[in-house]
Amino acid sequence: MNADFTKRHSLLMFSGGIDSLFSLYQVLHDTDDVLWAHHVNLVNREGRYRAEAEACGNIVAWCTEKLRPFRYTESTIDHSAFEMFGRDVLVVAFEAGIVVQNGHRIFGRGFDRWMLGYCQEEAEEMLPSGVVASSTNRRSVIEQCLSASAHPIVPPRLHSQPLIPKQAQIEAMPPELVQLAWTCRQPVWRESTAHECGTCKTCKLMKPIRANLAEKGYPLTNPELEVP
Repeated sequence: MNADFTKRHSLLMFSGGIDSLFSLYQVLHDTDDVLWAHHVNLVNREGRYRAEAEACGNIVAWCTEKLRPFRYTESTIDHSAFEMFGRDVLVVAFEAGIVVQNGHRIFGRGFDRWMLGYCQEEAEEMLPSGVVASSTNRRSVIEQCLSASAHPIVPPRLHSQPLIPKQAQIEAMPPELVQLAWTCRQPVWRESTAHECGTCKTCKLMKPIRANLAEKGYPLTNPELEVP
C-alpha cells in the first residue's frame, strides 16, 4: 500500500475487539483513506493476546477480500513477568508513535489522524480509585505517549469520533465480520482453544447486548468462543 498524496492517511490502532473493528469497518467502507492498521500483542497475565491475534488475522483477511486492501502490522510488548502492567491504551499509544515514524519513512509524509476504538459505555470507565477516567486528563496523557515515541516527528492528533453504544456498532456491521471479533479480557484456554470467561468487565457488558441482539434475530453468538 503506497502513499497517495490526494487522499487522507489514517492510522488505526486495532485490537480485534468490537470498538476498533467498528472503526476499521467505517474507514474501509465509508472512506477512501490510505489506512495503516496496527495491532499490539499485549502479553500479560490476562492471557488474551493469542485470541486477539487470531481475531485480528481473520478480520484483516475478511476486510481485504470483502472491502479493500490496507497496510497491517503487529508488534509485541511482553509484560508477563509483572503483576501490574499499566494501562493498555498507554502502551498502545507508545507503539503508535513507532508506526508514525515508519509511516514517514514508507509514505514520505505524515498521517492526517490516528484512531483508537471506543464505545459509549466504556468512555466513562471508572478507575480503581473511583475517579471517572475522563476527568483524569486521559486524552492528553495518551497523546503525550505517542508524541514521546514519535519524537522528533510531530504526530497527528487523536481523532475524535462520535461515541455510540456497542450494540449500535455491532448492528452497523455485517454479522459475518462481527463473528470474527474477540471481546473477552481473560479467556479460559482449553488446549489451543479460547473460551470466554463470562466474568470480566467486557463479558458482563456483552451479555445483555447479545441477549438484545438475539431477540432481534441478529446472528452474533459463536458457540466455539463461549464457556460451555
